[in-house]
Amino acid sequence: YTLTYADQGKFIYVTSSSQTITIPDNSVTPLPVGAVVNIVTSAQAATITTATDTLILGGVGTVGSRTLGSYGMATVMKVAPTTWYISGAGVS
Repeated sequence: YTLTYADQGKFIYVTSSSQTITIPDNSVTPLPVGAVVNIVTSAQAATITTATDTLILGGVGTVGSRTLGSYGMATVMKVAPTTWYISGAGVS
């Protein structure tokens, strides 16, 4: 699943296995700085990644795709045109 403008301020509920949530490239879907999307998983884990933007794990600073484990809850927030932060329970 690739995030869209309509996902801002809402949540994505992952119920299927091996789901990937993709944050689109800023040049393709320029979500505004400050956009927030919550992601919740059921018994299935999910991968959260970006097309080409930077995804930073909040509180740690490491960059790259993340796994949201089963029954996890994460928030992604756009902090600059091509930079997103992710944090939450079950994010690794």
